[in-house]
Amino acid sequence: MENQNLTIKKAAEFLDVPPYMLRYYEGELNLKIERNEQGHRVFTKETLAVLQKILQLKEQGVGLKTMKNLMKDTNCDSLQSLEEAGVTSLINNLQTDESLVVGQVDTTEPVEDENYVNTRDAFLRLIKDNIHSEVVEFGEQIKEELRTELISQVSAEFEPQITNKLVGYIDDKMDSLHSEVVARDEAHFKKLDSKIRKMQETQRELIEKQKEDANKKSSFMQFFNRSKQKKVSIKTTMAME
Repeated sequence: MENQNLTIKKAAEFLDVPPYMLRYYEGELNLKIERNEQGHRVFTKETLAVLQKILQLKEQGVGLKTMKNLMKDTNCDSLQSLEEAGVTSLINNLQTDESLVVGQVDTTEPVEDENYVNTRDAFLRLIKDNIHSEVVEFGEQIKEELRTELISQVSAEFEPQITNKLVGYIDDKMDSLHSEVVARDEAHFKKLDSKIRKMQETQRELIEKQKEDANKKSSFMQFFNRSKQKKVSIKTTMAME
């Protein structure tokens, strides 16, 4: 595949996504996808790398709307153009947000549980809102694109009644797909919530252990000081005798 351009079908297979999703990304994210002499899309190695990065960012929780706002004035055709648009740094920002929850803990004073909860809830709310708005917009736009494509393909060959039935069928299927996507994203959200809770629990355990170790050290020092004072007292008494 090094020097070979792919058709949209082959590119979709390579990226493991439906072809219409690539058309959707092209329009929404202002991607620069080349055309051949027949006007068909051809996907170069650079274009595939851009799409792979976009899919990776989405899997990491970066919303499509966020990427769209950064890329609206840029013709993105390479990883460098994504970087210049500030898209690739989004994942670093997301990791920074997550570090508010799982970052280094000040061992001198225990972190209040309320801080954990507030930070976690704010972080999860941000992700959930992005998922919800993106799924709604994505589902409606893709459904409309499929409907338009279907009508253009079959209207010349079939009666209007058949065309309408096929469009209705597509609507039903897209509604079903939309529900599946929402359910899948909700499951991902719950999994993320569980992961963050586990990381918080680990932090609490570390803090408790540090406090326990500090208490043990303090108890030992108190015992050591008492023993030392006792020895000094005995020596003083013997000297006086």
